[in-house]
Amino acid sequence: MATEDSVKDEKRKLTAEEIGKLQVKTNEIIKRVERGIIFYEDALEVMQKIIIEGKSSQHLTVVNNHARIEEIQFLIDGNVQPFIPKDYTLLEHRKNGLWKWKPGIKWNFNIKLVLFTGQKKIGGVKGVFIYEKSLSQNVLNANALDYLLAHQELIPKEWKGKCICFFGTIYRNNLGYRCVRYLEWFNNGWRCSSRSLELEFGDNYYVAMAS
Repeated sequence: MATEDSVKDEKRKLTAEEIGKLQVKTNEIIKRVERGIIFYEDALEVMQKIIIEGKSSQHLTVVNNHARIEEIQFLIDGNVQPFIPKDYTLLEHRKNGLWKWKPGIKWNFNIKLVLFTGQKKIGGVKGVFIYEKSLSQNVLNANALDYLLAHQELIPKEWKGKCICFFGTIYRNNLGYRCVRYLEWFNNGWRCSSRSLELEFGDNYYVAMAS
């Protein structure tokens, strides 16, 4: 019969590389909390319930001293002020309500990726043209971008290879140009970049809209 000491000896020791990967993930969580992408309390709760208590994609909620299991709901508040990157200023933010996603259920709205007239031509069209055309459209704002960046498991796989622009929020960058932020797949991970509206947007720059 296995003793307590023998069980301890059978436990696999992590390699230096594995420990390094854990530290990278932990540092990424801290960075996102500091940037305001995720809340400090939410990060602690998720780590406690999912990682430590092993409740996977479920939360344990206590109501009137009775425990019940509830699935996590992913909520994006499109009405609050968006994250403003360092050396950027916020010029425009179109509020567009509360969006919800649950495991096994699609968003409570449909996301579509749109190319505007002229983007498929050689050279594409300037971002200013797309911006003006998007004013009458229900485009997603930067709150959706930052939420998806923090919950990359929710990003559709078919978005890889595309630059997904969120024209609902317009910034001015440190060079004085109006710009829009976008998601792109780079080096086996999703990242955020920005592009000036004075530059051309070809057929790989899609506008994210809600329908």
